[in-house]
Amino acid sequence: MTPRRLIAFFAMALVWATPLSAQTFETGFSGLGGESNEPIQIESDELEVRDQEGLAIFSGSVVVVQGDSRMKAAKLIVHYEGGGAATSGESGTTGGQDQQISSLEATGGVVVTSKEQTATGDTGNVDMKTNILELNGNVTLTQGPNVVNGDKLTVDLATGRAKVLSDSRVRVLLVPNSAKQE
Repeated sequence: MTPRRLIAFFAMALVWATPLSAQTFETGFSGLGGESNEPIQIESDELEVRDQEGLAIFSGSVVVVQGDSRMKAAKLIVHYEGGGAATSGESGTTGGQDQQISSLEATGGVVVTSKEQTATGDTGNVDMKTNILELNGNVTLTQGPNVVNGDKLTVDLATGRAKVLSDSRVRVLLVPNSAKQE
């Protein structure tokens, strides 16, 4: 765990004492998104391409990998722009030279991991143009033994800055000296 991320996590503890319905901090999810030069690899049990609609629908144990980041879900809808038909390779990835992925829409128990952090939610969205990751519904963000719970997680993938929102209250569990344990 880097000192910067540890400080950001512990800074939440200072704000946690006040009755807020949102928390802002930094995450390590910057490897997943439109600004990364890493290729996006997608694997699933099935792939349906709707070229006229600009959609590729992956279903069944979907795994998305880009750099150090990984997303898992039951279903993933890839929205793409540009000409050329999407093709399915042996690894289940989409091809097409002129295509640009505009967003990823995940459902069915979404899990996003990057290095030592894990975020979960009922649904997820990655907007490649704005470079924003959103998880919605029963959101949990963990880093080691430290946990943040809420209803919505929004991450700016370019900066790593994140915000957790809740209809009631954001809940945070910080374990003292957890940096020494990792």
